[in-house]
Amino acid sequence: MKKVRVKARASVRKNSIRKLDENYYLVCVTEAPEKGKANEAIQKMLARELNIAYTKITLLKGHKSRDKLFVINA
Repeated sequence: MKKVRVKARASVRKNSIRKLDENYYLVCVTEAPEKGKANEAIQKMLARELNIAYTKITLLKGHKSRDKLFVINA
């Protein structure tokens, strides 16, 4: 499981991900938190960071929260 703290609509030019701990990430996305767009962007960024398929990651908790919990399906 990976914990993620999100900054949606971040005032950055492009998306970024920073590893704070073994299972804790800070993610800044430019997407708006509407209709799951930001969650999908975060999921794809996390997959790239972990070098696994996008479909192997599932959002477990925090659909409408800044703090999210993703599960890695091996």
